Amino acid sequence: TSGRYDMLRHVLDLRVDPSDRSVVGAVQMVFASGYAGLTDFVFDCGANLTVASVSHASGALAYSHQADSVVVTLPAAMDVGAVDSVVVQYSSTLTSPVRNRGLMFKTHFEDPNDNTSALVPMIASMSQPAYAQAWWPCKDRPDDKFLMRMNVTVPDTLVGISNGNLLGVVAADPGWRRYSWQEDYPIASYLVSLAITDYRELASDCVTTLGTDVPLHNWVFPASE
Repeated sequence: TSGRYDMLRHVLDLRVDPSDRSVVGAVQMVFASGYAGLTDFVFDCGANLTVASVSHASGALAYSHQADSVVVTLPAAMDVGAVDSVVVQYSSTLTSPVRNRGLMFKTHFEDPNDNTSALVPMIASMSQPAYAQAWWPCKDRPDDKFLMRMNVTVPDTLVGISNGNLLGVVAADPGWRRYSWQEDYPIASYLVSLAITDYRELASDCVTTLGTDVPLHNWVFPASE
């Protein structure tokens, strides 16, 4: 079971396309064995997600995806405390709206006071209590925290927001932009967040009573600028 290892780090590399409500990506999972002779790596993955492959430094690994669980056969048994990693390639297309579960695709009016103005994609995650597995493969348990990095590629008219610090923004394919975020404090899967729309950044500095300068970054709708 997933209780036989400790998740250390997730690296997500996702491409989110609001035009067809699709997500295509890869998730690297770095974990430490908590069981002598660990041969099966088990993680949560919603039945609505399609796993394309599970790879390892040694090559492709055999796996079974049934219901909301994936069982991966490791290339060799692991000792207690040994660290290894796998990369899961997957995709998902949301064919019908989902309310308050997983990754939700909606829209808002470009001008909130004019309901004839253009509609802008608005995408947000809702993972509590155990819906993270509905939009990305993970160990979906609140008692196992990990470090994480989120690389998300979105249309260049939109902004991709996630946990932690923004490491950078780069052009991807024509018409697309890639945002990289890093969370340096251990976090549970249900707290991993993704929000995408035409956000504007409001930045300021907060000086504490001890004189520490704390940068504040707020991402708001254009009407709230």
